[in-house]
Amino acid sequence: MANTDIYEKATPENAVIAGLADRAAARELVTIADGRQVALVVPDGHEVQTFDLDEFGEHPVRKTGAVRLHDAQSLVEYFGVHGDANSTLWAHEGNATVTAVLDDHGADYAGWGGHRAHLQLQTTPEWKHWADSNGRSMSQRQFAEHIEDGFHEIVVPAAAEMLELAQSFHATNSATFRSATRLQSGETQLTYVEDIQAQAGHAGQIEIPRKFTLELATFEGTPEHVLEAYLRYQIRDGKLTLSYKLIRPEKVRKEAFDDVTSSITEGTGHLVLAGAPR
Repeated sequence: MANTDIYEKATPENAVIAGLADRAAARELVTIADGRQVALVVPDGHEVQTFDLDEFGEHPVRKTGAVRLHDAQSLVEYFGVHGDANSTLWAHEGNATVTAVLDDHGADYAGWGGHRAHLQLQTTPEWKHWADSNGRSMSQRQFAEHIEDGFHEIVVPAAAEMLELAQSFHATNSATFRSATRLQSGETQLTYVEDIQAQAGHAGQIEIPRKFTLELATFEGTPEHVLEAYLRYQIRDGKLTLSYKLIRPEKVRKEAFDDVTSSITEGTGHLVLAGAPR
């Protein structure tokens, strides 16, 4: 409201002061966003300022933030509490991740996309044990210890047979290997000579399978899958080295990831899309 005393003395200075007073009186607070944000409206030529009072309320106006989860069931449960018809799910197989955008766009509704749940699948120790040494050349002792550490996942040949094979490699660690013969059964017979206290060499044979079969889970909280491996060997200057080659481990990993996305779709009722959210 203008100051009437100023208007009574019509001077240029008083006119300026009166104008400023009118502009100050014309300011108005406008409440927006459920009473949590206010805007200070001022006359033309002046700045409009907004103030977010959300932090002073009992709870935020809308949900924001991102949680990180480690198994599919946790994502399903979180989605069940916070998801709605407009929520979306996005899968990235290479990164072993699934992201839920809980406030995404709908067909006729614009969402903020600021509330998310991120599932990062955890690789099992068993998968790491076999995948990390895939194709690595090992000495007899190293290979024997590797078999012993992972024998619980071996199903063919029987784990007991593979343990016996590992013990044979321990026992012949200092032997000189001469030859290898492929048997009709598909196994390979390795012939060695072992010197005992400078006496005549003691000859022996070890039979190794052409391949072996594992049964293990790729990710924590997922079903087990069958994974096969070829057993390889090399004899050089009488020394035996061994390795194995996993057969299509990427296919088994994809099957495990598909199990995860299928369980999420079943648990949430939402299709998991391949790709990345906005």
